[in-house]
Amino acid sequence: MNTASAHGRRSACALRDLWVESDAGLDPSAYVLRPDVALDIAGQIVAEPTPYLRTRRAAQPCWPACARLRGRVFPLTKLETRWLDRLSSPPTHYRRTRPNLSLK
Repeated sequence: MNTASAHGRRSACALRDLWVESDAGLDPSAYVLRPDVALDIAGQIVAEPTPYLRTRRAAQPCWPACARLRGRVFPLTKLETRWLDRLSSPPTHYRRTRPNLSLK
């Protein structure tokens, strides 16, 4: 990337885009880290009031994208599928306030 940057912004952006394009179809993590997907998810995350809801919000936009591509572009492991299913379902119980973490 340093060499591409030395050749100018267009070269650096072209290299970045090639890396994203080559990896995004191989792995769910790489897909959701595409700049367009990551920026969209980031905007949704910061709108949530609690850490738990932010975590759920981070998973929710990922799951439909991964589900659409499941089996066609990259496989999801059973563990990935189980956690994405869990996080994409409606919350059954969560704390709306910060837990008491004092040692008293």
